[in-house]
Amino acid sequence: ANNMGLPIAAYVLKDTSWVAPILLIQVVFLQPLGLSILDALSARKHGRATSWWHNISLPLRNPMTLGVVAGLTVNLLGLPVPDLFSGTIDLVAGVSVPAMLIAFGISLRTGPLPGKGNVAETITISLLKVVLQPLAAFLLARLVFGLDAPQPRGAGAVDAAELGDG
Repeated sequence: ANNMGLPIAAYVLKDTSWVAPILLIQVVFLQPLGLSILDALSARKHGRATSWWHNISLPLRNPMTLGVVAGLTVNLLGLPVPDLFSGTIDLVAGVSVPAMLIAFGISLRTGPLPGKGNVAETITISLLKVVLQPLAAFLLARLVFGLDAPQPRGAGAVDAAELGDG
């Protein structure tokens, strides 16, 4: 969502609001959890002793997580951003979409072909992306958030509000 979804949505859709909820879930919940798990596994692999407190506090010591929490806090509290920071942020934001699109193009040209030498990994990731993610989204929408299924509108369908009183 962040690396490719945001620049592509900005370029193609001219609107990044569709990516914002996914991005927030990614950087507020999934990233700290993933980084904590990787840090804990790395410590175990290298024989470093860790405690439960150490593992639980890992997200609070990660600079990326701290930056996200600080930005979210400033936004939610409506605090003004000093001009020194906002100018720099505007400059980086202005170049981010073209830079990511260039990086995306470069990665397509120089990156390895999917499935070359890692077929099992490619199939596993593809199944997770195509089956598990939509299923998780559906279950969250229905069971957690209580959303109804979208109703398709065929050609010529009219809402009651469009009919008016007459």
